[in-house]
Amino acid sequence: MVTLNSVVVIIVLYFPSEEQIALISRLENINLILVDNTPYEKGSPIGKLFRSNITYVSLNENKGIAYAQNEAIKIAQNKGYHYIIFFDQDSKIDLKIIEALYNEIINLNKNFSNVGALGPKIIDSYSQKTSKAYSSELENQKYIEVPTLISSGTIVPIHVFKEVGMFDSSLFIDYVDHEWCWRCGVYGFLCFQTNQIRLNHPVGKRTISFGALRFIESSPFRYFYQYRNYLILLKRNYVPLNWKIKTGIKNIAGVLIYPSISKNKVQSIKNILKGIFSGLLKK
Repeated sequence: MVTLNSVVVIIVLYFPSEEQIALISRLENINLILVDNTPYEKGSPIGKLFRSNITYVSLNENKGIAYAQNEAIKIAQNKGYHYIIFFDQDSKIDLKIIEALYNEIINLNKNFSNVGALGPKIIDSYSQKTSKAYSSELENQKYIEVPTLISSGTIVPIHVFKEVGMFDSSLFIDYVDHEWCWRCGVYGFLCFQTNQIRLNHPVGKRTISFGALRFIESSPFRYFYQYRNYLILLKRNYVPLNWKIKTGIKNIAGVLIYPSISKNKVQSIKNILKGIFSGLLKK
């Protein structure tokens, strides 16, 4: 059973739709910290959600998911919560999945003293396929030790942030969760995926596969951060070599593939090139 002082859910908002606001408004028995990256001109429409279980912070500009999550983590630390669960605003959230994640990490802690994070099996809302496929032999295991997790649906013991550090806000958005998971490994913490819990979550607009490489169609502005952040992470020695090689190959091919699958081809190639130049210049 999740107690009121044990778990808090953190959601970063950016131009949330009415449907997403309505979904959040139904989470009455859950502690929420909402950090809003939306640059509102006429005030926030989230005001109607103000309740005792909700802490709302408007940044009034888009400072990136990492910065917003870090602000929420500081609030959670000050309020004395024990666990944080991160969700994106477009994830399908309910009390059952929150309780399931909490119960699973409590059970996992009985077997491992160094749990850094636990995430569910992510099912792409568009394709209904598992978004990350690990070895099929692991599918029958209750828990899988994994190198990375996407932040949505991930539960983290709050003390881990004191040892590993916060999210890298300089990355702004792409690979923020990956970088933090790799840093967990540096400090001796393990990340796990549980096959007992499934979370429907949209992964990009669509996914196109060429052999072992999967290309996710994104909004054109995301390509800037994907290419820039890859080049930034390429210089960090704790980032796995196999990820550097595979992502490097994918990015080389992606210079041609991403614009071809994008509805805004010109902006996509511009953002890719800007990201490459920015990443090369970044120290």
